[in-house]
Amino acid sequence: MTDKFYSKRRFLFWIKLFGILMLSAMYANWLWDLPHSIFRDRDNYLIYASTPSLLIAQVFSSKSFLFKEPLFLLLNQGFLLLFGDPVRTINTFVFFITFATAFFSFFRTRSFLLGVVVLFFLFIQTQYLGMQLVTIRQGIGTALLLFLFPVIQKKYLIFLLFFICSLIHNSFYIITLFYIVYWILNEKLKIKSFAKKISIFTGFGFLFFSVFFTISKSIETKQNLQSLEESGASGSGGAFLMWAIILGYLLIFKRSTNKTDTSQRIFDLAIIGLVIYLTGYFLTPIVGRMIGIVIPFIAISLTERFRVRDLFFFGFVLAINFYLYFNGAFEGFLNVSLETFHHYIFSDTKFF
Repeated sequence: MTDKFYSKRRFLFWIKLFGILMLSAMYANWLWDLPHSIFRDRDNYLIYASTPSLLIAQVFSSKSFLFKEPLFLLLNQGFLLLFGDPVRTINTFVFFITFATAFFSFFRTRSFLLGVVVLFFLFIQTQYLGMQLVTIRQGIGTALLLFLFPVIQKKYLIFLLFFICSLIHNSFYIITLFYIVYWILNEKLKIKSFAKKISIFTGFGFLFFSVFFTISKSIETKQNLQSLEESGASGSGGAFLMWAIILGYLLIFKRSTNKTDTSQRIFDLAIIGLVIYLTGYFLTPIVGRMIGIVIPFIAISLTERFRVRDLFFFGFVLAINFYLYFNGAFEGFLNVSLETFHHYIFSDTKFF
């Protein structure tokens, strides 16, 4: 009887996995080959994809090559050798990001309906949609996290994963630092009081970004503040309030001692990302892009053990982002109007 039970569970798991893979492929196929001209910053990615060998030589000749995203260049070189087409390289990156997004949405939720809701949220959430289609370097790193972070058990492998992501986009260095500090507070100092731990962690965030702000004012960085803001880094005071409310809701209603190891890791990363965003919000626009990395983990944490109050709260968050999306928030990532973007993604040729 027991063997039959586990055999049935394995069979259902593989059926579920096959269905999720198919749905993820459909979502990725829907978005992967949209015209490059409709997106901002795609010309820069075409340069990366067209001449990676030249850029690699320049980067690896520098002593600070670890902070010049060398792995992203190597990926471009590899795909250029494989496909011989820079456009195909970028499309492949987008397919990987969007596939990971859909897979994470369905695999990490307890029902098909919740998976659909989470994926819909990740589509209309401006910062994360921008990461899927426009800020591709961050998107690749985030996709790696979506696939690997929930299943890795050993801490040193998690640190290694964050380091690899940092070689794709520098923003992951900051997340790596904060994750290490959170791990020290939790595992090494073993602070039992959650309120005390969060207070110390938040204090570290304010201190770090205060120092970061001071340094950024005195030296020239790779990307000035204006270029960050133009690429979607900045946000309104309303965005700060929304994410602060979400953080409060997670801490009050979604923190539980009965979480599985995977759920706890997802929850911890959501908290870390929100603290990074809120403590650095008034000091650097960089955090406006970094919040996108953890938005899928926030969504899964909000929908875990879904109750009536969670339905109303997530519906509230969904409504806010729906309003922002249809009132021009995503147009900051586009060279065309939102209506034109919709024309491309909802044309008959975009579907199987």
